[in-house]
Amino acid sequence: MNIRLALAFAILACTLPVLAEPPSATPAPSSPRGEPNLLSAYERKVLAKEMKTLSDEIRSARKSASEDPSLAPLKEALDAAKQTKDAEKVKAARRALSDAAETLLYKQDGLPEKIKRLLDVGNLLRYDTPNQREKRRQNRTVVHANPFPAASTNAPAEPAAPPSM
Repeated sequence: MNIRLALAFAILACTLPVLAEPPSATPAPSSPRGEPNLLSAYERKVLAKEMKTLSDEIRSARKSASEDPSLAPLKEALDAAKQTKDAEKVKAARRALSDAAETLLYKQDGLPEKIKRLLDVGNLLRYDTPNQREKRRQNRTVVHANPFPAASTNAPAEPAAPPSM
């Protein structure tokens, strides 16, 4: 009889919301709107202009590198490889032409820095979007400061001076 009474009480306790224990008060994760924007509208506008300028400069440098007369023998070798229809020769000729053009591109004055800056600006603009904020909220990752401090200015970051005594 006691078993029946205990079983009935257990079933009743599970089914009645009045008898159920209230959920514990856990802090709600911060909303995507709660996280501050990493970039202001002005910074976003300036970085977008800089990104366009850098893209145009790199595009023109890439075009001038591909039209360099020193690549003519490699282009002829690629055409000859295409005539033979040997896939390995075509692949090797394309790789040689691509490597030579890339070498010429990176030898242009200041271009490696421009490419690096373009990647930094692109990452910064891509990092601070509503979708990224929502992903960070779901992963419970909180961003308090600029994740790319060197990318926010044109000057490289300087190391902190040691404290003097």
